[in-house]
Amino acid sequence: MSMKLIPIAGAVGLVFIAAWLGAACGTDFAPDGPSGTGGGVGGGAGGGALGCVGTLVTCGTSCVDPRFDPANCGTCGTVCAAGEVCSEGSCGFSCTGGTTKCDVAAEAPNDPPVAACINTKTDAKHCGGCGLACTADQVCSDGTCADDCNGGTTECSGVNGAICVNVSNDAAHCGKCDAACSSGKSCVAGACKTVCVGGTKLCSEAGGGGSGGGSGAGGGSATDVCVDTMTSSEHCGNCGQACAFGLMCQGGVCVTNCAGGTTKCQNANNADVCVDTQLNTAHCGTCKKACAAAEVCSGGNCALTCIGGTTKCNGACTNTQLDIANCGGCNKPCAAGQVCSGGNCALTCIGGTTICNNACTNMQLDPANCGVCGKACLAGEVCSGGNCALTCVGGTTKCGGVCTNTQLDPANCGVCGDVCGSKQACVAGTCMALGPYAKTVFAGGGVTCAIMSDASAKCWGRNDYGQLGLGDVLSRGDGPNEMGDALP
Repeated sequence: MSMKLIPIAGAVGLVFIAAWLGAACGTDFAPDGPSGTGGGVGGGAGGGALGCVGTLVTCGTSCVDPRFDPANCGTCGTVCAAGEVCSEGSCGFSCTGGTTKCDVAAEAPNDPPVAACINTKTDAKHCGGCGLACTADQVCSDGTCADDCNGGTTECSGVNGAICVNVSNDAAHCGKCDAACSSGKSCVAGACKTVCVGGTKLCSEAGGGGSGGGSGAGGGSATDVCVDTMTSSEHCGNCGQACAFGLMCQGGVCVTNCAGGTTKCQNANNADVCVDTQLNTAHCGTCKKACAAAEVCSGGNCALTCIGGTTKCNGACTNTQLDIANCGGCNKPCAAGQVCSGGNCALTCIGGTTICNNACTNMQLDPANCGVCGKACLAGEVCSGGNCALTCVGGTTKCGGVCTNTQLDPANCGVCGDVCGSKQACVAGTCMALGPYAKTVFAGGGVTCAIMSDASAKCWGRNDYGQLGLGDVLSRGDGPNEMGDALP
């Protein structure tokens, strides 16, 4: 048993968080410099006057981890509000990255405990659960107090004493103890690398003022960055394929006008891009209207929480029922060739949706894939019944440039903009508290399907050809006692 470190007085939070790795085949990544040269979030080489190591930095007279310390969240002195926790350097209401919300001692002796995000698999003061402390001569290994680290983990120093880490994938101890990856890097096989997820691709851009596809004169050394080649004007369709002046990138093709409900804005490089101002944190509601660091863009407004059945993942609101990078929950990517349907990775789409560009979409309502994949409606048009039009049909209503059923849509319940709570469903245009509730609704061809909060699907409507997928040809919803719990 090796010598244990004495906890540093007044420190709050946790040193360790496992780096989430892109599990999908074909994940793009680029190596960092030698392990340990980066300082982590808010960090720096050397850790300050106290000699703080890994991702710890000096704040006052203590070594703290700004990724999880609610009194120094992201930077020294940034205090989270009452009820909030510090998770990955941002104040919020929930913990991410597999951590658990626990009460820990405040820095001031007489202050009440504060909420912090804790890795209960490694924290000796909360081993296996909040408040379950190991003895002074023990470590917490995989949520169990033990004399030594097991399962291929290595003993390294932490805020609350020794911790057991996997140096193969731990961004705070990559390859060896205290060798932290720099911000934006992940630890892959013991080396810090840039890992691209969510369908983005690793491309090279010139530093120091290069333009377009990175070939501008006067640029510095090239930098590897993750870009969305479906929307990047500098890398449209593939790395280095820049759009000509005045053109924008949409769907991997250079176009003259934005379509599919998107808006023409300029990015940080002053290049024209097509963005969804309902969700884009840099252009929320309108171009150049950026949200604050802890906020997300939801429904065109900057807020601390997401609405309309979307979930906050990595600082953005997304539909975890359909997002291949966050399928069923944040940072749960689907493998190559799979789609996210109903919150589960699968080879095919369900609930009347169709696979387009590796995502499940309702081509009856999607303005970017209206009727067929890749058919985008023009600015001012909506997709209604699979056709681009100026008005919505089939009992749907135009809300935010999209046709929706206000009788069932939790983001527009009854009228546009009337949002139901996170534990409510929209039933007949009224927000109601239910058990499993509808998170996503698709309609078309006489059939309506709702993807429920428990990832199940409820479909009703015409079934003369068995299109409801229930093994019979009986229509549902056209008679008494056929809806609600009566739906199979």
